[in-house]
Amino acid sequence: MEKIIDNSVELKLCNSSAIKSLVYEKEISKIIKDCGWFIYDNPYYVDRKTKKHRELDVFARQLYSRKDVKLSIDLNLIIECKSLNGFHIVFSNKGRFISSEDDTFWIGHKLTNDPKRAKKILSPSLSSPQQKGLDKILHDRFYSKDIWKFSDYTIPFFQGLDSFYSFRETNIGNTKELDSSVVWKAFMELKSINKSIQQRVIKNFREDLNYHLEGIKKVTKQKNDVLFSKIERYFEMIDFIHPILVVDCNLWELTEEEKITQIKYCRLIQSDLYGSTTFWIDVVSRNNFQSYAESLTKHYNSFLNDKNSKKHL
Repeated sequence: MEKIIDNSVELKLCNSSAIKSLVYEKEISKIIKDCGWFIYDNPYYVDRKTKKHRELDVFARQLYSRKDVKLSIDLNLIIECKSLNGFHIVFSNKGRFISSEDDTFWIGHKLTNDPKRAKKILSPSLSSPQQKGLDKILHDRFYSKDIWKFSDYTIPFFQGLDSFYSFRETNIGNTKELDSSVVWKAFMELKSINKSIQQRVIKNFREDLNYHLEGIKKVTKQKNDVLFSKIERYFEMIDFIHPILVVDCNLWELTEEEKITQIKYCRLIQSDLYGSTTFWIDVVSRNNFQSYAESLTKHYNSFLNDKNSKKHL
């Protein structure tokens, strides 16, 4: 007897939130890839608080090196995709974008400007005299006349959008509290991923540091110079981390005149009690992600695709 194929399971799966979520992520990934980014789909990272593995929807990179100065630039887009069917996100308190200290990561800053962090990173490996020796080399190489060597090579983050300090997530009938807000949870996830990227650099640095320390045990003269030459590539790399949340819903601005205007995308800024930016993310509606991605890519390429840059990814 011929087997009768029941397509009900397939149909149910195709209409399920799980499949729709995967299709959503693939759509965003393809748009970014078509803009010229190297894509890692659904990579895992370690949450710095829970130490558990979590999934990132899309991770995109562009890696460049400069010809005029020994420097590599690793530009990272960390992207989360969320569905908010039936909800709207309203932004208010428009302000000027002020970057946070987590926008960029250079391990040299952690070792020269953060004594507690430097001690935590180096103490298991280096003795106190060795740490001081390495610190002197860092200052001599990268802080000529007290000015950071790479000051002229930092990339201004994409700013073709308005910035806001407040938001509400509502389906008109109800407004979600901050702790239950999808936007806020994604905000915290992206913040954790940012820290995970930094921790990965530190972990790799420490492993290389210990490896090379073992290899130069017999070197008695200029040991710090030999060690520095082995790990120098870590001090020639700057990570730029750009967090993005794509939402499948409408975005609105509450103007100063208390009028509602629909917007395509914006920047949400978290500030402390004294007005300092602690973190930020770009929030983009799914329907407008194509135009956002094209504008963002054009902005970064204008700084990275010059005669002194070489693209590696």
